[in-house]
Amino acid sequence: MVSDHVIRNPERVTIEGFVTDAPPVVLGGFSGRGVTQDAFDKLDELWREGDPFDIDTGYKRYPDMVISSLEMPRERDGSMQFRVEARHVDIVASETREVSADSLSDDVSDAAQSVNDAGRQTTSPSGPRTEDRGSVLFNLFGG
Repeated sequence: MVSDHVIRNPERVTIEGFVTDAPPVVLGGFSGRGVTQDAFDKLDELWREGDPFDIDTGYKRYPDMVISSLEMPRERDGSMQFRVEARHVDIVASETREVSADSLSDDVSDAAQSVNDAGRQTTSPSGPRTEDRGSVLFNLFGG
């Protein structure tokens, strides 16, 4: 039996790709105009919005991923390389409830009463004043 616990880092996925507007020769009549700009816009939107999305690699489905790093150098018109790093985020929900004072225990009700104002308090010095102590360096070197 293991008496320790394991804290797992969130799953990370890196995707590298290349997009081009050039039509594939195999499909002949396919027009790929604007594909690069569409891909650029979609990746940029996913990164800026920060909303979770799913990644399906064919081997595994990664739900609730957000882009943590995005590189899209555009060195020539009509094509683009990209590198996306995404990590898993835990989706949690919060809930707010109204609680009446009657439902609280006496201890909690007493603790929630108003705080007493102690007013201004005078303080006393904790030790000798700086002028009385002198400088350590000054005293060390014959002051």
